[in-house]
Amino acid sequence: MAEIKIDYTNVRNPQLRRFLENDFKDVLFAIADGHDHDGTNSKALSPAAVVANDSVTTAKIVAGAVTTLKIADDAVTTDKIAADAITATEIADNAVVTAGILNANVTADKLASDAVTTDKILNLNVTKAKIAADAIDGTKLANNAVDSEHITAGAIDTAHIGNLQVTTDKIALDAVTGAQIADNAIDSEHYVDGSIDSEHFAAGAVDATAIGTNAVITAKIADDAVTADKLAADAVVTASIVNLNVTAGKLAADAVETAKIKNANVTIAKLEAKGQPTTAAIADPGNGQAIAVANSGTCPLVSAGAETRTLAAPTFAGQRIVLACKTYVGDIVITASAAINQTGNTIITLNGAGDFIELVGVELGGAKVWRVSANDGCALSTP
Repeated sequence: MAEIKIDYTNVRNPQLRRFLENDFKDVLFAIADGHDHDGTNSKALSPAAVVANDSVTTAKIVAGAVTTLKIADDAVTTDKIAADAITATEIADNAVVTAGILNANVTADKLASDAVTTDKILNLNVTKAKIAADAIDGTKLANNAVDSEHITAGAIDTAHIGNLQVTTDKIALDAVTGAQIADNAIDSEHYVDGSIDSEHFAAGAVDATAIGTNAVITAKIADDAVTADKLAADAVVTASIVNLNVTAGKLAADAVETAKIKNANVTIAKLEAKGQPTTAAIADPGNGQAIAVANSGTCPLVSAGAETRTLAAPTFAGQRIVLACKTYVGDIVITASAAINQTGNTIITLNGAGDFIELVGVELGGAKVWRVSANDGCALSTP
């Protein structure tokens, strides 16, 4: 018989390995000589013939002893493969077919960039949720694909509208306000005839250049609107003056000359007294009242007790007025509007029946004042 050398390098226990390599000796089966270990000479038998079926258990197999050559074709079934045992290196290129992929197990992480091409996408399966914000630009839209139902209210701003693309039909009624109209953009061709009424004019907007010749008729002029500065020289002719409306206040000084006076129309009442005595009576106005100074004349004064009167400036130079106490019960004190003598007296007191004073109108500078021409019994004083 002969020995069979056994390799013990896979024995992990160093003490046991040294023992087996150096001290342990065993005569095992040798193909050449055979070995009668069970009472039968079996040198003609192979090792497979002397190992009983199902006698090699897992514990009898050295780790790593089962190599590719020891595994029969189609012998590794699903049950023999441990969970997570097959990694990318164990899978051959193009080995994973559709049937090998469990439904819903190809996740986003498994897809390479740009791996999903158009022919991989089922028709009508790209939903709104699959489209990123701002992903659809003009190149993705078919011609005439966007209609009104696809446009959000207020989404179309100035930048999206082509020049000259807003036609009349696109503008809603009353949509164009003053803010939309450029300065000086509207001229006469844009106005409908008769469309501009008073509410459209700003205050002071209509100047002389905007008014046509002979366009301002009587009906257009407001009451009291034509003032003196609106009248041109020689603009008011006789036909424009209503009868009896040229009063004394309307006549300038020296405006009425001989040619303007109708024959036989200057009466005695129209003639100014020039230093001639007058017998015109001036009524006593009564206590606290003003003595009339329109004309020359004599004013007989009657008192019922202590009373007062006032006297305004003369109406014209040369006017004469006589103030006389006709009936005395109490003093009558007359206050003139200005001094009646060089002394500066303005108060005349009649303190008895028969007292009188005569005053004459004179010019003093640009004013007319009274001056005493006669006095009998009247007291003169200042306040």
